[in-house]
This record gives sequence, C-alpha cells and structure tokens, in this order.
Amino acid sequence: QGVLKEKLTTLGYRPGMRCFTPKMVACIVEHLGEP
Repeated sequence: QGVLKEKLTTLGYRPGMRCFTPKMVACIVEHLGEP
C-alpha cells in the first residue's frame, strides 16, 4: 500500500482528490490489476 501511495503522490495525488489522471489510473491498474 505504501508503494502505491508514494507513486500516486509523485504523480500529483493529494488526499481528498475525487478525480484521477490517466497516469494515476494506469499506476493503480498496474499495481492492483484489472478490475
């Protein structure tokens, strides 16, 4: 969980954000897999 949070933070994620950029989505899918 910490690794994903660090990667998202470097991509511009801030707590409370409700929208994700395409790069953030790609990072999440890479880390967790396809839904």
